[in-house]
Amino acid sequence: MVATSVTKSSSAAQKKSKRDGRAKAKWSADWRKHYSKYHLTNSDLKICNDVRQEFKAAPIPQRPKLLSKAVANVVEDYRERKGLEEVDAFMQERIDKAVRKWIREKSRSRVRAAKIGTKSYSARRVFYQQNKEKVKERAAKLQKERPGAFTVGIGAQALTELFGRLSKAEVDRLQTIANEWNAMGPGEQGNEDAAIKAIPKRSLAFFEDCRKQYGAVFFVCYAHKTSKGVQAGIMDYTKNMAGDGRSFSAKMKTEIAESGIQDLWEEYVNSNWGIMEAEQEAGVTRRMGRKKSADLDVNEWGEPILPEVDQIVKSGRLPPEIQGVREYLQTTLRTFLSMHWGLAGPVTSKDPIVPWTTIIEDPWEYIRPKYLPDDLVGLLKEPSKVPIGDCMQLLTFWLDRQRRGKDVVFEFSHWRQSQWKARVQREPRRAPPQIPKKPGFTATQSSEGSGDESDGI
Repeated sequence: MVATSVTKSSSAAQKKSKRDGRAKAKWSADWRKHYSKYHLTNSDLKICNDVRQEFKAAPIPQRPKLLSKAVANVVEDYRERKGLEEVDAFMQERIDKAVRKWIREKSRSRVRAAKIGTKSYSARRVFYQQNKEKVKERAAKLQKERPGAFTVGIGAQALTELFGRLSKAEVDRLQTIANEWNAMGPGEQGNEDAAIKAIPKRSLAFFEDCRKQYGAVFFVCYAHKTSKGVQAGIMDYTKNMAGDGRSFSAKMKTEIAESGIQDLWEEYVNSNWGIMEAEQEAGVTRRMGRKKSADLDVNEWGEPILPEVDQIVKSGRLPPEIQGVREYLQTTLRTFLSMHWGLAGPVTSKDPIVPWTTIIEDPWEYIRPKYLPDDLVGLLKEPSKVPIGDCMQLLTFWLDRQRRGKDVVFEFSHWRQSQWKARVQREPRRAPPQIPKKPGFTATQSSEGSGDESDGI
């Protein structure tokens, strides 16, 4: 009796195990059928690729119809391959998702999207961007329905609920907009919102990386445009310098406010932002580090002729591209000396590199006293560091020589190619080369020397 009971018990357990196994296998098959992704076949890809060519060239309003056309063709191909009378709704939905995703992914301009930002837009994100206030209102209602502490993720729940109410046509429209934003950017308002959110996070990540890898810390002035105008501010990444964890701006808050640096930055940004936008719209690019140059007339030797700087400054008739007297005088001084330096070398350059530091260490090794007397030698510095008064004294001295008809108003007596090369005698005064009119044309140059050796001051 005991053996018979054990056999029956074992048989029942085996039957139950088989039933459980079959149920599990059926559940697994149903799950794969309803929720697994549909993998496009070669024939499906051919259909999708044909539609993709039309999709990329079509206007945005026509694109949803082309997507629906591709889905219908792939569904029909699947029905014929499987010999079915009709494809069930679950399989149609899987095919729909696979086809739309493939065509959209293959139609995106990936290079352009990568330049705009690392985050890509989806229909859900576009909906949130266009309906932020609705999402916030719904989130507030959901929070009231759930009394107690603030629920984490309540905003995402509100967005999911509102987005789930949309029709398929509306979702397709939002996805079309998302594709356009991924390719060309989200527009001015979207860029403003993205900047407000992304600037602190991305800046922190970048500067923290610099600190960890190179030991560098940063105190940064930044600015970006919003609907309220250009917003300027300061970002401080120096809190890791001090042992107490306090940043530079926290310790020196009063001193920074009294210095007026933030006011100066805001004034500068607001006065120049329009110029920057106009240059971007016109396609103008600026080379970093390149200083402005003045447009000076030249004599028969190619030497610059100074304008009447004292009268120009007094009248206030500055060139339109120049901002302020200081910039005008410094730019004129830089251009005047740079052009002379180029003439002193073996090859006349329109944009010579002047070794200001080397010249300033001992000016009379490069300039004779008649062109830079004792009372002015201490004023010579790198032009961007010369004050307005010193600029005016230097330029006025050379302008007086020019007005008195001196043959040589100014010249460098020596020249050097770089700080590693020896100082050499300047090249003889020569006429500037003419622009050849035909290939092979050679311009004649004069070998006459400077004619001002015996000229008095």
